Parts: sequence; structure tokens; C-alpha cells
Amino acid sequence: MSLSEQKRLVDFLDERLIGFGRIQEILNNQINTLPAYRKSLIHECVTGQRRVTEADVARIEKQAPDEWRMN
Repeated sequence: MSLSEQKRLVDFLDERLIGFGRIQEILNNQINTLPAYRKSLIHECVTGQRRVTEADVARIEKQAPDEWRMN
């Protein structure tokens, strides 16, 4: 492999790593937000501000991985 091809490959991989770093940052931010969202959701359900319907449960069950199902 020539030096110019190696440089192009390194540039390509550097760009990919930057992209992966951005994705990781976004996911970490979402993960860090989940406890507060969970607490807020529980509060809304307990105080009656939010109702969980059968349609909500069915929609979530369709999206859940098979191993989460209680069959």
C-alpha cells in the first residue's frame, strides 16, 4: 500500500472515530438523563397527571426485545 493510500485510510478512520465519539457522547447524555425522566414519569403516573393505557403497553411491547417479554 502506498503512502498516499495509507494517509487516506488514516484520514478516513480518524473521521469515523470522531463520528463514533459524537455518538457515544449523545448516548451518554441520554443515559444520564434517564433517571430524572423515570422519576418524573413515576410522579406523573402516581399523581394522575399521566395515564398508562392498554394501547401504550401494547405499543411498548411491540418495540421490546423478545427476551423482555413475559410469555
